[in-house]
Amino acid sequence: MKSQPESPQTFKPEIVLLVCQGALAQGADLETAARRVTSFKALPVVLPCTSKIDISYLIKLIEQGADAIVIVGCPAGACSFLIGTDRAQKRVTRARALLELVKMNPERIWLDRGAKLPAEQILALAEARAQAVRPLGSNPMKREKVS
Repeated sequence: MKSQPESPQTFKPEIVLLVCQGALAQGADLETAARRVTSFKALPVVLPCTSKIDISYLIKLIEQGADAIVIVGCPAGACSFLIGTDRAQKRVTRARALLELVKMNPERIWLDRGAKLPAEQILALAEARAQAVRPLGSNPMKREKVS
């Protein structure tokens, strides 16, 4: 049986956070901070570098039901691996174009940059994305769960 769609006011988007370890403040506990968030569901993943993000991973996360993906990389010129965030930006741009091709809003994938950000600031970036995708509603690719 299908449930009633949630209103934008009550919808709690599932936001996957892909965070470069260089963008995260030393000692920041993103997992613990994410569990305290109540306005959206945060699923954080810390990566050695955002250059590890592949277009297929982004599309797969959307296919598996993520309402949005927020990638947080190093500022331009500050990547320990030299071109990590620049490479990630190109991949995000391509993934967003692919979403448009299948008539999905590209706002579901986003890249921000920052250096040594505390967990709360990263979650504030995710909250901004949650606010942007709330009017879009739940990801249409979410599969209805059979109980």
